[in-house]
Amino acid sequence: MAYNRPLSPKIAQLFSYCFEEILGSKDWNSLLHNSGVDPGSIQWSDIPNLQKALIGTYGLMTAQGLWQRVGRVAFHYIRRQFDPFVQFTQAGDRFKPISIRLPAGLLILNDFLHETLGCQLSTIKKEKGWQIEVTQCPECSNENLNQQGCFFLKGLLQEYLQWTDARRDFSIQETKCGAGNCQFDISMVTTD
Repeated sequence: MAYNRPLSPKIAQLFSYCFEEILGSKDWNSLLHNSGVDPGSIQWSDIPNLQKALIGTYGLMTAQGLWQRVGRVAFHYIRRQFDPFVQFTQAGDRFKPISIRLPAGLLILNDFLHETLGCQLSTIKKEKGWQIEVTQCPECSNENLNQQGCFFLKGLLQEYLQWTDARRDFSIQETKCGAGNCQFDISMVTTD
């Protein structure tokens, strides 16, 4: 199933900002040039070309790691720019128990992802953590991508979890991926 939703300017700017922060301006511009992508109008159809250029320059595993790092950096941009997250950072919300705080923040993250990417997150509480199911995921909906996982989304979720409670380590595993549907299992381990 091909993902044919247009890339919103907000997400195009987000990708560009995050990649430039991670790679540096010179390497990001070189990557754009090598992939033939116009930096002012990145579209979903450009993502496979960016991925090929990343793999050609850095190798498959590093390219996957870079997409994951882009997701992690993206969370902080979203947290500062997306108004419901700005409100969620108020002290009253930050001191609520993790069992309330984590799902509440995931609902806000879902709203952002639905508005900008068209995907939906649903969260299921499990005995030792949570399961997040994603429908209409643009990463695994694009049959031209060959990255074997939804690394941007995984990085975004990892950084959200770390921000939600820095006292804990969270393990996040993608357990299902393909045809626009993916699933992440999250387990929580206290480190203090």
